[in-house]
Amino acid sequence: MVRLSQQVLFSLDNVSQYFLSPYCEVFIEDDKVCLERADLDRHLVFSSTDNDKLMKLLEKLTVGISYDELSSFLSEELFEENPNDWIACCIQGGVIE
Repeated sequence: MVRLSQQVLFSLDNVSQYFLSPYCEVFIEDDKVCLERADLDRHLVFSSTDNDKLMKLLEKLTVGISYDELSSFLSEELFEENPNDWIACCIQGGVIE
């Protein structure tokens, strides 16, 4: 089993990257992923017909990804029409930081 969320030690090298919050729980089903912050009573669900792409996104968020890379991945791989809204929603929901 892969641990998707982990404690992040921010430095000058990675401070501009986005990570999956260490306080986020990830639930994966057939065609959707639920990111939950139980402490904030918030959860986000997103779906795709390609579960591999969802896992790839979660893996990128685990190691850190720049805003431009994240926006591009959401647009090109997951066909998200408003990637900036998706990113803002995740930040406000506390699932990425």
